[in-house]
Amino acid sequence: MRESVNLTQAFSRILRVLLTGSRSQYAALMVFSVMLLADYLFRIYLFPLYNNFLLKIGASPVWSDLDVGFAPIVWLSFFAIILGSLTIVITFASQNVPKLIDLYMDHWPSLFFVWWAAACLIHAFTIKIFSEAGVEIVSSLIFNYHVLLAVSLVIGFPFVLSILKSTKTSNVIENLLEGSYAKFKRLAKKGPKGIISPEEHAKIQYQLFEELNQLMDLLVFVPYKEPKSQIIEGIGELLRYYVKLKPKFPEDFYKICQQIRDDISFRTLKSLLVEVEKSHTFYEQKSFRMIGNVYNVFLDKGEFDLSTLCVEQLSQVGKTAMECDDQELIEVITVRLNTYFRFALKHGQHNNEPRNLYNLVFHYGQFLSYMVEH
Repeated sequence: MRESVNLTQAFSRILRVLLTGSRSQYAALMVFSVMLLADYLFRIYLFPLYNNFLLKIGASPVWSDLDVGFAPIVWLSFFAIILGSLTIVITFASQNVPKLIDLYMDHWPSLFFVWWAAACLIHAFTIKIFSEAGVEIVSSLIFNYHVLLAVSLVIGFPFVLSILKSTKTSNVIENLLEGSYAKFKRLAKKGPKGIISPEEHAKIQYQLFEELNQLMDLLVFVPYKEPKSQIIEGIGELLRYYVKLKPKFPEDFYKICQQIRDDISFRTLKSLLVEVEKSHTFYEQKSFRMIGNVYNVFLDKGEFDLSTLCVEQLSQVGKTAMECDDQELIEVITVRLNTYFRFALKHGQHNNEPRNLYNLVFHYGQFLSYMVEH
């Protein structure tokens, strides 16, 4: 019963996003525009050639005898299979991967294919209505039967299989990280004097934080160490890339929008937000605070290899900050390492377990050696 409720809720949510989401509406507009253009081009240019080809090979089709009644039923079944499969796959996968529905409702291939199936269905219904009204629509009927249906059957089920494959935790992590990389590249292209609109500014900051939140949710909910280590290393590599590109970002990007001010990670930093803006470290602060939270979780669970990986990545980000001469970030990382040291010391005293403390001291020592070298 619980599963059926979840499926119903997921279907309603997917349908709502498809109809109201701005990206989904853009996808629908593009698909329907291409469908109308393709129908027109087929009627004007390709249908006469297709008809002549059939005559040359000895076929003598009687187009007027074609039955248009079953096409809407075929397309309705196809659309139901695609949307239903998408709903079931994403719903069951989201039991272990939080917010997977949100991720795939912004996934261009998924949006395009769902709207493609919807456009083909509407195309078939339109043909049936025109046919009953006595309008000549033979070319559109052939386009629907011989082109759209064939193409959809060829790519339909591979699409469902590709969605199933992409819901693997490792692929979800890669998609989230790639989304952040793409935003950083887009910001870097604008240059330090580039103009960024308030709407774009708020949207990018919100999306970057949402991607971090989803990665942190995965760290908490996924039970296996491999995806957890993939997330920690991925965030560390992402931060190093971000630090290298920071000088190329528009200056206005570092102004903290209201949505970010209300973020749970910044509610205890409201008195320091002006300083965070000046130091250009809001994204690093968010990342470090979230990694610090899971660092404590790893300590409590005795997962010292993962907690050590957190410290190692922080140390590596510090090395990159020194190479880029980002003094404000170096100071932030030093504070975070000291905080980790207090966490590890407290854990070691309470549990009589010094291993994690030894590992932290090693990576802290590496960070200090980087400072001496630079």
